[in-house]
Amino acid sequence: MIRPFWRSVAQCCLVLMAALICMVSASAQQTLGSINGTVVDATGAAVSGATITVTNAGIDLSRSTTSQATGFFQIFNLPIGDYVVKVTHSGFETTQLDGVSVQEARATTVKATLKVGQVAESVEVTANPLLNATDATMAIPSMRLKLQ
Repeated sequence: MIRPFWRSVAQCCLVLMAALICMVSASAQQTLGSINGTVVDATGAAVSGATITVTNAGIDLSRSTTSQATGFFQIFNLPIGDYVVKVTHSGFETTQLDGVSVQEARATTVKATLKVGQVAESVEVTANPLLNATDATMAIPSMRLKLQ
């Protein structure tokens, strides 16, 4: 009578230990997702070479990639949560998409449209003038000629 009792206790202990091991390994797994999408301009044409940066400020995580020739991009292995997606490219304004949600084992798809930006360029020329503007003589000493 005592032997079946201890056998039942041993079986229960083994079942509990197996259940605990499964729970510990399941809680150690990190849940991940991804963000993918397309970068286009205002006309709908693909923008290649754009830099895409995704940031989750809550866990201090930031990852970047570059769009392909078709404008497609994908960033894998992102912990679940809310992200800010920032898209930049020279000649375009920066586009920011807030609150992009990454869910477990899913790909979140976004479309970023870039607007043509302000191109500011200045040229500064510094040189000695060849013509004296006050008396119409050449500024080069060896060529002191009067212009008629």
